[in-house]
This record gives sequence, C-alpha cells and structure tokens, in this order.
Amino acid sequence: FLKIFAAFCEGTSCLEGVGRLSNKESDRAKAIIEMLTQMGVNASIEGDEMVIEGHSLAQRLLASAPGLLRGGSYTSRHDHRMVMALKVAALGADSPVVIDDEACVAKSFPQFLELFDSVLPKTLV
Repeated sequence: FLKIFAAFCEGTSCLEGVGRLSNKESDRAKAIIEMLTQMGVNASIEGDEMVIEGHSLAQRLLASAPGLLRGGSYTSRHDHRMVMALKVAALGADSPVVIDDEACVAKSFPQFLELFDSVLPKTLV
C-alpha cells in the first residue's frame, strides 16, 4: 500500500529495497510501476529504489494539478497484494477500477474484499 500512498504524498518518494519484490507471485516491482504509470503517476525503478512523484489529494482535485488517478481495467497478475493496492488506489480514481482477478486476494486475506466494502460509505461501493 505504501506505493499507492506515495502517489498521494506531495513530492518525490524514494522506496529502497524493491529488488526483493521481483520473486513474488508476480514481478511485483514491475507490476506496481506499470499500474502506477497506467493510473497517470510518474514512477520508475532506479537500481534498487522505486521513485514515485506524488501529489496530495487536495492538489489532485485542483484543475492545475495532474488530476485523480485514472480508473479503468487493471490486471492483478493473480497477485493478492496487487488486488489490495488496486482497491486502495480506486479510492482516489476518476472512474471505477476494474480488476481482472480479485479472488486471488484469498491467499493472504480471505475477508479483505468484504471488509474493504464494509468500511466504505454506501455511495462508494
């Protein structure tokens, strides 16, 4: 989730140690960069560091800012953590975020989708 939060933090976030993410259910570092880029966030991997250019939610709501994250169709790459990150990112998206395989979240948190929906106002579900 930290990578998603960085997209909503003003300035540049540099997260170290991303090399270890390449041997997970997906190449998670690459998947995160592709997801953030598709959502309109400037993000890259430089060596063992992920660099994310963030803007606060207040800034994203202003006409002169880059705007909310882009909704659309996204792949989880059958990776439970990607589903969770996409669900959180959807909270700051300009349109719905459709995830191809949400069921894989059951690997680590079977109740995640139900719990996530239960804490949102009914207008967002």
